[in-house]
Amino acid sequence: ILELYVGSARLSRAFAAQGVSAEAWDIDYGGENDLLKEANLQRVLRLLRCGTVCFLWLAIPCSSWSRARRHDGRGPGPLRDDGEHLWGFDHLVGKDLARIQEANRLVKNSCRIIREAVK
Repeated sequence: ILELYVGSARLSRAFAAQGVSAEAWDIDYGGENDLLKEANLQRVLRLLRCGTVCFLWLAIPCSSWSRARRHDGRGPGPLRDDGEHLWGFDHLVGKDLARIQEANRLVKNSCRIIREAVK
């Protein structure tokens, strides 16, 4: 299996414990696992092309996509909506803008990965 954005990597560890080959990728494991870097993205795409991956799991980071970000006065407000501003509100600046841009790139790269996986 190939697990991307693994966090705790529980899925990969569970498969490995059963003797199934499992590869876990997460930025927390170092820059060689950063799927914002084109070279790393190409490594994942090559893994999928070679036909050895029979199961792909992605858990895209939710920092800017989370429903927990809302206008309730108790936490950070939303950075996007479900309609016209799916890719981020126009007024964002600084850290919020950077967070949106990074999250959008991860989603787009994930779409590339999924497209390769279903070929």
